[in-house]
Amino acid sequence: MAPQLSFVVANNVTNGYQRQRPAKTISLVKPVSIPDANDRTVSDKIQSMSSGSHLIADARGRAGLSQGELAERAGTSRTAICAYESGAKDPRAETVERLLRASGFELVIEPARTWRTVGSGRKTISVPSSLPSLAPVRAFARVKLPHHVAWSGQGDFDLGLRPERGKAYELLLTEGLPDDITKFVDGALLVDLWSELFLPSHVKAAWQPLIDAARNG
Repeated sequence: MAPQLSFVVANNVTNGYQRQRPAKTISLVKPVSIPDANDRTVSDKIQSMSSGSHLIADARGRAGLSQGELAERAGTSRTAICAYESGAKDPRAETVERLLRASGFELVIEPARTWRTVGSGRKTISVPSSLPSLAPVRAFARVKLPHHVAWSGQGDFDLGLRPERGKAYELLLTEGLPDDITKFVDGALLVDLWSELFLPSHVKAAWQPLIDAARNG
Protein backbone atom coordinates (compact mmCIF):
# COMPACT_ATOMS: atom_id res chain seq x y z
CA MET A 1 0.00 0.00 0.00
CA ALA A 2 1.33 3.42 -0.93
CA PRO A 3 2.21 5.70 2.00
CA GLN A 4 -0.31 8.27 3.11
CA LEU A 5 0.46 11.95 2.90
CA SER A 6 -1.20 14.90 4.50
CA PHE A 7 -1.37 18.55 3.56
CA VAL A 8 -0.73 21.03 6.34
CA VAL A 9 -0.25 24.75 6.43
CA ALA A 10 2.89 26.04 8.11
CA ASN A 11 3.73 29.57 9.12
CA ASN A 12 6.70 30.64 7.02
CA VAL A 13 7.73 33.50 9.31
CA THR A 14 11.11 32.68 10.81
CA ASN A 15 11.67 33.45 14.48
CA GLY A 16 13.82 32.14 17.29
CA TYR A 17 11.41 29.38 18.23
CA GLN A 18 10.82 28.07 14.73
CA ARG A 19 14.48 28.04 13.73
CA GLN A 20 14.94 25.20 16.18
CA ARG A 21 12.21 23.13 14.52
CA PRO A 22 11.65 22.34 10.82
CA ALA A 23 8.76 24.23 9.30
CA LYS A 24 7.00 21.04 8.33
CA THR A 25 6.43 20.21 11.99
CA ILE A 26 4.40 23.35 12.67
CA SER A 27 0.95 22.05 11.75
CA LEU A 28 -1.74 24.69 11.82
CA VAL A 29 -4.60 22.79 10.23
CA LYS A 30 -5.90 19.27 10.52
CA PRO A 31 -4.07 17.09 7.97
CA VAL A 32 -6.04 15.75 5.01
CA SER A 33 -5.08 12.12 4.39
CA ILE A 34 -4.39 11.14 0.79
CA PRO A 35 -4.61 7.39 0.07
CA ASP A 36 -2.65 5.83 -2.80
CA ALA A 37 -0.51 8.93 -3.09
CA ASN A 38 1.44 7.66 -6.12
CA ASP A 39 -1.46 7.14 -8.50
CA ARG A 40 -1.89 10.83 -9.40
CA THR A 41 0.06 14.03 -8.99
CA VAL A 42 -0.13 16.06 -5.81
CA SER A 43 -1.64 18.89 -7.86
CA ASP A 44 -4.47 16.67 -9.06
CA LYS A 45 -5.14 15.46 -5.54
CA ILE A 46 -5.45 18.96 -4.14
CA GLN A 47 -8.00 19.79 -6.80
CA SER A 48 -9.96 16.54 -6.64
CA MET A 49 -10.38 16.73 -2.86
CA SER A 50 -11.29 20.45 -2.85
CA SER A 51 -8.99 20.70 0.17
CA GLY A 52 -7.55 23.94 -1.20
CA SER A 53 -10.72 25.77 -0.14
CA HIS A 54 -10.25 24.75 3.49
CA LEU A 55 -6.54 25.57 3.46
CA ILE A 56 -7.10 29.04 2.04
CA ALA A 57 -9.84 29.87 4.54
CA ASP A 58 -7.84 28.50 7.47
CA ALA A 59 -4.66 30.39 6.59
CA ARG A 60 -6.54 33.63 5.96
CA GLY A 61 -8.36 33.32 9.28
CA ARG A 62 -5.16 32.65 11.20
CA ALA A 63 -3.49 35.62 9.52
CA GLY A 64 -6.39 37.85 10.59
CA LEU A 65 -7.09 38.98 7.04
CA SER A 66 -10.42 39.77 5.43
CA GLN A 67 -11.18 38.32 2.02
CA GLY A 68 -10.62 41.76 0.52
CA GLU A 69 -7.24 42.17 2.20
CA LEU A 70 -6.07 38.76 1.01
CA ALA A 71 -7.29 39.52 -2.49
CA GLU A 72 -5.30 42.77 -2.53
CA ARG A 73 -2.14 41.03 -1.32
CA ALA A 74 -2.49 38.24 -3.88
CA GLY A 75 -3.44 40.46 -6.81
CA THR A 76 -6.87 38.92 -7.31
CA SER A 77 -10.48 39.80 -6.54
CA ARG A 78 -12.51 39.36 -3.36
CA THR A 79 -15.09 37.53 -5.47
CA ALA A 80 -12.47 34.94 -6.44
CA ILE A 81 -11.41 34.43 -2.82
CA CYS A 82 -15.05 33.99 -1.79
CA ALA A 83 -15.61 31.46 -4.57
CA TYR A 84 -12.54 29.43 -3.57
CA GLU A 85 -13.40 29.37 0.13
CA SER A 86 -17.05 28.47 -0.42
CA GLY A 87 -16.14 25.63 -2.75
CA ALA A 88 -17.98 27.22 -5.67
CA LYS A 89 -14.71 27.20 -7.58
CA ASP A 90 -11.85 24.72 -7.20
CA PRO A 91 -8.46 26.46 -6.92
CA ARG A 92 -5.50 25.03 -8.80
CA ALA A 93 -2.50 23.92 -6.75
CA GLU A 94 -0.54 26.96 -7.92
CA THR A 95 -3.39 29.22 -6.80
CA VAL A 96 -3.55 27.59 -3.36
CA GLU A 97 0.20 28.09 -2.88
CA ARG A 98 0.02 31.72 -4.03
CA LEU A 99 -2.86 32.57 -1.68
CA LEU A 100 -1.25 30.79 1.26
CA ARG A 101 1.99 32.69 0.62
CA ALA A 102 0.07 35.96 0.53
CA SER A 103 -1.37 35.03 3.94
CA GLY A 104 2.11 34.42 5.33
CA PHE A 105 1.96 30.61 5.15
CA GLU A 106 3.26 27.83 2.95
CA LEU A 107 1.97 24.44 1.87
CA VAL A 108 3.90 21.48 3.28
CA ILE A 109 3.52 17.76 2.60
CA GLU A 110 4.33 15.35 5.42
CA PRO A 111 3.44 11.77 6.37
CA ALA A 112 -0.05 11.48 7.83
CA ARG A 113 -0.15 10.87 11.57
CA THR A 114 -1.87 7.64 12.55
CA TRP A 115 -3.07 6.54 15.99
CA ARG A 116 -3.15 3.28 17.88
CA THR A 117 -5.06 2.28 20.98
CA VAL A 118 -3.03 0.80 23.81
CA GLY A 119 -4.63 -1.19 26.63
CA SER A 120 -8.06 -2.72 26.98
CA GLY A 121 -11.41 -1.96 28.59
CA ARG A 122 -11.59 1.45 30.24
CA LYS A 123 -7.82 1.79 30.56
CA THR A 124 -7.06 2.51 26.92
CA ILE A 125 -4.93 5.40 25.73
CA SER A 126 -4.31 6.94 22.31
CA VAL A 127 -0.74 6.99 21.01
CA PRO A 128 0.31 8.69 17.73
CA SER A 129 2.81 7.48 15.15
CA SER A 130 4.65 10.81 15.47
CA LEU A 131 4.72 13.61 18.02
CA PRO A 132 2.21 16.40 17.42
CA SER A 133 3.37 19.98 17.11
CA LEU A 134 1.82 23.38 17.67
CA ALA A 135 2.49 26.95 16.66
CA PRO A 136 3.92 28.91 19.62
CA VAL A 137 0.71 30.90 20.12
CA ARG A 138 -1.16 27.63 20.70
CA ALA A 139 1.60 25.82 22.56
CA PHE A 140 1.70 28.51 25.26
CA ALA A 141 -1.99 29.47 25.34
CA ARG A 142 -4.45 29.46 28.22
CA VAL A 143 -6.73 26.48 27.59
CA LYS A 144 -9.70 24.67 29.05
CA LEU A 145 -9.46 20.91 28.67
CA PRO A 146 -12.69 19.05 27.87
CA HIS A 147 -14.52 17.32 30.71
CA HIS A 148 -13.64 13.81 29.53
CA VAL A 149 -9.96 14.72 29.99
CA ALA A 150 -10.11 16.75 33.20
CA TRP A 151 -13.10 14.88 34.64
CA SER A 152 -11.81 14.82 38.22
CA GLY A 153 -11.07 18.50 38.73
CA GLN A 154 -10.16 21.88 37.30
CA GLY A 155 -9.63 21.90 33.54
CA ASP A 156 -8.21 25.40 33.08
CA PHE A 157 -4.47 25.57 32.43
CA ASP A 158 -1.95 28.18 31.34
CA LEU A 159 0.37 26.26 29.01
CA GLY A 160 2.81 29.13 29.20
CA LEU A 161 3.57 28.12 32.80
CA ARG A 162 5.74 25.02 32.99
CA PRO A 163 4.08 23.41 36.05
CA GLU A 164 0.59 23.88 34.60
CA ARG A 165 1.71 22.61 31.21
CA GLY A 166 3.06 19.50 32.89
CA LYS A 167 -0.23 18.85 34.70
CA ALA A 168 -2.19 19.35 31.49
CA TYR A 169 0.08 16.98 29.55
CA GLU A 170 -0.28 14.31 32.25
CA LEU A 171 -4.06 14.47 31.86
CA LEU A 172 -3.96 14.57 28.09
CA LEU A 173 -1.64 11.59 27.66
CA THR A 174 -3.65 9.55 30.15
CA GLU A 175 -7.22 10.57 29.29
CA GLY A 176 -7.08 12.40 25.97
CA LEU A 177 -8.46 11.32 22.61
CA PRO A 178 -6.43 11.90 19.42
CA ASP A 179 -8.11 15.26 18.76
CA ASP A 180 -7.34 16.42 22.32
CA ILE A 181 -3.67 15.48 22.09
CA THR A 182 -3.32 17.05 18.64
CA LYS A 183 -4.96 20.26 19.83
CA PHE A 184 -3.10 20.80 23.11
CA VAL A 185 0.21 18.88 23.13
CA ASP A 186 3.40 20.14 21.50
CA GLY A 187 5.94 17.38 20.90
CA ALA A 188 9.06 19.47 21.55
CA LEU A 189 7.66 20.75 24.84
CA LEU A 190 6.58 17.23 25.79
CA VAL A 191 10.12 15.93 25.29
CA ASP A 192 11.43 18.79 27.40
CA LEU A 193 9.00 17.94 30.23
CA TRP A 194 9.17 14.17 29.95
CA SER A 195 11.40 13.41 32.93
CA GLU A 196 9.20 15.61 35.17
CA LEU A 197 5.84 14.03 34.31
CA PHE A 198 4.06 11.62 36.64
CA LEU A 199 2.43 9.08 34.34
CA PRO A 200 1.05 5.56 34.80
CA SER A 201 3.60 2.96 33.76
CA HIS A 202 1.62 1.80 30.72
CA VAL A 203 1.30 5.38 29.47
CA LYS A 204 4.99 6.07 29.91
CA ALA A 205 5.95 2.82 28.18
CA ALA A 206 3.66 3.52 25.22
CA TRP A 207 5.01 7.04 24.63
CA GLN A 208 8.68 6.34 25.45
CA PRO A 209 9.66 5.24 21.90
CA LEU A 210 8.41 8.55 20.52
CA ILE A 211 10.38 10.49 23.11
CA ASP A 212 13.52 8.46 22.42
CA ALA A 213 13.16 8.95 18.66
CA ALA A 214 12.82 12.72 19.10
CA ARG A 215 15.87 12.90 21.37
CA ASN A 216 18.00 10.78 19.05
CA GLY A 217 17.07 12.78 16.01
